[in-house]
Amino acid sequence: MAPQQAPSIVSNDSSQRRASKVSYRRQRSQSPTEKSSTQYRSRNIADANVFVDQTPEPPLDVMELLMHIFGVSVLEDIGRASYDHSTSRSLVIQNKTDELAEKYCSKSRQMAKDCAGEGEWKSHLLTGLMEPISELLSETLKLSASVAWIPELRPSPPSIEEILGSEPPLSNSTGPITSAAAFQMPTPLTAPTFPQTPILSTSSIAPTDTTNDDPNRISVPKPDITVGLAYTSFDRLQRKILWDLQGNSRVLSEPHQSRIGLHFPFLILEAKGLATGSNMVGAQNQAAVGGACALGILRDLQLTAQGCITCATDDQPRLRQMMFSVVTEGPIHEMWVHYGIEEEFHMTVLRIWRTTFSKDAREFVQALGKILEWGSCEFKGSVLKALDVYGQALRKRRVE
Repeated sequence: MAPQQAPSIVSNDSSQRRASKVSYRRQRSQSPTEKSSTQYRSRNIADANVFVDQTPEPPLDVMELLMHIFGVSVLEDIGRASYDHSTSRSLVIQNKTDELAEKYCSKSRQMAKDCAGEGEWKSHLLTGLMEPISELLSETLKLSASVAWIPELRPSPPSIEEILGSEPPLSNSTGPITSAAAFQMPTPLTAPTFPQTPILSTSSIAPTDTTNDDPNRISVPKPDITVGLAYTSFDRLQRKILWDLQGNSRVLSEPHQSRIGLHFPFLILEAKGLATGSNMVGAQNQAAVGGACALGILRDLQLTAQGCITCATDDQPRLRQMMFSVVTEGPIHEMWVHYGIEEEFHMTVLRIWRTTFSKDAREFVQALGKILEWGSCEFKGSVLKALDVYGQALRKRRVE
């Protein structure tokens, strides 16, 4: 009779070790490079001088501009203003937003009932709301959906030398401007200078990878929906200036890697569904980075225009660096304002709605319409003024 084999101690030990490793992987905390991680916000994003919810109220000048944009006397009334019927466009926008709000609410109720996933909510936001309302301003505005932005737009953490002060501090602009000194106001009676070589910051000469291999960098923006100024809304000279500034890496007004004719984004939307694993923190983190990049574009435009003025005058373009974002998780919709304070980029919540309620859906859609109307008029006007200053300097240099 053959002797019985002894139990394999090695096999049992190996199984225990494998089970232990699996258990460790399951219990391991989320990587800080994940967009939905709170560590990603407190480390990566904050190190790049981008802050979410750090200021409960925006600065006074931003608040005044917000009340003007939304037509309210207090920010709590955003979405509840009465439309100005003095213009036919305002009347058309009001009628359209009322119609869209009713449909958006009905669809939101159905998708909330079905516990719809992220893709369905994104599609609902794009095709059911953003595209129809933007068609009213199609001659000025342009939309994009899930198109990756240029990596060089990302704000970078300060270097050790900058922190220690061993070298002159560099501007923490998200764009490719090396520093504010690159566009210092020339002394009176001196001609404006135009660098012959691109002005590149630390971030703009970094490798243009779109991966998250570096745990200290923030991810490349790829908003679910981006709204900006249409390339076709600029005249011939303005279009030429935009592409020259883009080609010289001075003002990357077209943020996308694949140029689609969208410049100066002023509204981004990030949507999450009700499925497990989706959360508002991730959407907010994505919006914070995209907002900082958009503010950096405006900052570079401001510095470029200021560098063309020979002396301080009242004609200097004053482009308030401000834009908006909407982040959603199912029917919950948050509206945020993004703005700069010195070298920092901040993001403050304005209103929160649940679009399964008809009142909330109506207020949200109206607020969205106000932002688009502002973007197509006043925001575009401030951009054009800065471009005109640059164009006048070009004409003056040609005459000289």
